[in-house]
Amino acid sequence: MIHAGLLHYGHLLLFLGVMAEADAFLIAGAFLAHRGYWGLGPVIATAILASATANQGWFWLARARGRRFVERKAETDARFQRLQSWLQRRGAVLIPASRFLYGFRVAIPAAYGASGTAPLTFTALDTASALVWGLVVGFAGYAFGGALDALLADVRRYEPAVLAVVFLVAGALAFRGRSRAATVVAALRRPVEAGGEAALRLLLLVHRVGRRLALHPTGRLAAAAVALGALNAITGIAGTRILHVERLSAWLPFEVTHGSRALMVLAGVGLMFLGRTIARRKRLAWVLATALASGSALLYLLHHGSVLRAALAAVTAAELWRQRQRFQARTDPLRLRHALLALPALALTVSLYGAAGLHEFVRPAPPLADALRTTWRIAGFQDPAFTPPSPSAAAWAWSLRLLALASSGYVLAAAFAPVAWRSDRSRLDGVRVADLAWQHGQDSLSCFAKQDDKRHFTVDGRAFVGFRVRSRVAVAVGDPVGEAAAIPGVIAGFVEHCRVNDWVPVFYEASARYLELYGAQGLRWFKVGEEALLDLATWSLGGGAVAKVRQFVNKIRREAPDLAVEEYQRHVPNPDLDGQLEDVSSEWLAGKKGGEMGFNLSVFSVEHLRDRRTFVARRSHGTVEAFVTWLPYRAGRAAVLDAMRHRPSAPPGVMDLLIAESALAFKREGLEAVSLAVAPMADASGAQAASTYDRAVRLIFEHFSQVYGYRTLFQFKKKFAPRWEPRYLVFPRPDLLPRIAYALIGVHYARS
Repeated sequence: MIHAGLLHYGHLLLFLGVMAEADAFLIAGAFLAHRGYWGLGPVIATAILASATANQGWFWLARARGRRFVERKAETDARFQRLQSWLQRRGAVLIPASRFLYGFRVAIPAAYGASGTAPLTFTALDTASALVWGLVVGFAGYAFGGALDALLADVRRYEPAVLAVVFLVAGALAFRGRSRAATVVAALRRPVEAGGEAALRLLLLVHRVGRRLALHPTGRLAAAAVALGALNAITGIAGTRILHVERLSAWLPFEVTHGSRALMVLAGVGLMFLGRTIARRKRLAWVLATALASGSALLYLLHHGSVLRAALAAVTAAELWRQRQRFQARTDPLRLRHALLALPALALTVSLYGAAGLHEFVRPAPPLADALRTTWRIAGFQDPAFTPPSPSAAAWAWSLRLLALASSGYVLAAAFAPVAWRSDRSRLDGVRVADLAWQHGQDSLSCFAKQDDKRHFTVDGRAFVGFRVRSRVAVAVGDPVGEAAAIPGVIAGFVEHCRVNDWVPVFYEASARYLELYGAQGLRWFKVGEEALLDLATWSLGGGAVAKVRQFVNKIRREAPDLAVEEYQRHVPNPDLDGQLEDVSSEWLAGKKGGEMGFNLSVFSVEHLRDRRTFVARRSHGTVEAFVTWLPYRAGRAAVLDAMRHRPSAPPGVMDLLIAESALAFKREGLEAVSLAVAPMADASGAQAASTYDRAVRLIFEHFSQVYGYRTLFQFKKKFAPRWEPRYLVFPRPDLLPRIAYALIGVHYARS
């Protein structure tokens, strides 16, 4: 029954099936051609004709019903204007690509019809793409039949079951394709606006994805290396053959073809490991991957003459060579030296462990040379002349393989470690850093950028970036600091420095002042908080804006008349006062969740008070209840809130009193402003979130405030009626955000 149906109606069924679900039915038809039911040429020709016919149908249907909508939409929406222009410029690429974009094969021809593409242009490009698609997928399906021959020695015995499975799978995919096609048809039958907008929005998505792929060719190369590595490993372990040339392998000695399997496994594991470091643009990774891909091409020819896989490996090697200028990231020389020193030691360990195991489990014990050869064949997942005589021997064999893999992983991880900071010409001395921060620091974070726990990058000594490296992320605290004319150069230099050293450049709590300069370096940003600034020329405790602060101040003065605020200038240390400040800080930290944070905050120490302004709230009998410290910036014309500490028994409102009295004292001295620092995750504007990042930040602010206290901190600072300035996280790519978040936690809690 099946045979008769295939002979009489096969090509008609194939034509209709390809129109519903192209790939599944073409692969099924090519498989049947391999079994001898049809010719491969007629199968591919039928599939090409069916696919082109289906695309023409969607093109003309959308052209008849959707063109007027698109023209009207383009008059009012700038995105659709850009999309029309993009379709005209990139049609030669997108139409052929649509054959291989699963899920967009209906939307793309329909969108071209709706956008007014010339029918002759669409037909020519679509026909050419159908030819390429038919040949590629058809030969792949034919190769599938060859691979199945290798798995089933007597495949004809199973042909009815195989044919049933093939048609069931193709039918299931066709049903899904029919459902998807029915959805599109229903959309076109609804008001034209719904269908047209859906198709064009899909194209906008394809446009964005295509741009990302075009802008990140190293990602594509990394994926190709991993795929080739996986193919190598499967081939070496399982010994599968696809499009092999038996005559070529027959010319080669058995030892050559058999020994190549171990090398193929090693090359596969190496390429899969190198994928991540290729994406990081490592120069050493590029060298090794190019060598392994080139060697894989030769190994595929030696291993049963695998022509197709040899060609894939050669293409990968050629593309790596063509893109060689993109790989400039260095490996840390010290870690590389450790890897080279560890390599022979670990190799000796594996050899001794393997030889000892063979001496234990094999009788008679093999000579040392044979034992070493067998050890490395077992470690390389070959099929050596060793059959484990017991479960203990089998467990030993797998432990040997795991030891070899762990040793290789250690060596490779050390060889591709990011560059550690070293003293070089790009580093400024502390005196110059402090001078630049004092003279040119416009933002409060310049106080923290100059501190000794940061590294300081410069290009010409006129500006610097203060940063720390954690988890391969170079986190800069705020914007660069220095002469305005030198800022663009130091931003570009820092981004390049990070690229060469295999770091991810991040500017944390950057201002809006240099966002365009960051964007010019390919970085993006979103708001992560608001800085509260008090302009002292106009700020006072009068008026309704600061009514809550005034109420707290009046209440504490009334209820604790013996509590006074005074400034402690530690030019001459006061041991008693120093001890009390340390006690207050310890008590405050004991009641605080987590440890003391640093990086863009200061870690309190009485030894640092000489460079700070310190205000204490002390009882008449001498007991210190609370204190605040301030760091000066803008050459002493402004100050930022550094540390706030109080005893658990301190009266409510004591911190409001200290901050208010400090601000009034600074105002009397003629300072321009004081900063109450940044309120993380806050959005003082209350505007609707503009991007996905902004919506995520607002979600964290609204739903995690009870855990992290974001809202409480924001409300505390809001009482002082400050002027809010947004602060941003500047970063390269969204996929790096988890690593960046982990690094931010590390730099805040690390002490060195």
